[in-house]
Amino acid sequence: METSRSKEQGIEQGIEKGIEQGIQQGISRGLIEDRAEGMAHSKREIAKLMKNKGLDVGLIVECTGLSEIEIENL
Repeated sequence: METSRSKEQGIEQGIEKGIEQGIQQGISRGLIEDRAEGMAHSKREIAKLMKNKGLDVGLIVECTGLSEIEIENL
């Protein structure tokens, strides 16, 4: 009986640790994706301002890394 209970406790601890690790990985991925999305949004906003100021599309492409099509659609 003692061994069986110890085994169950070990399994429960393993499951809890796995869940905790999964949550941490999910949070990390979410933060990375949110940061990337925020950076892309910032690039589009900057490109839009540059376009509205009449700057050359080629220069905007060079400065922001966005494509000409993305800039034309702003």
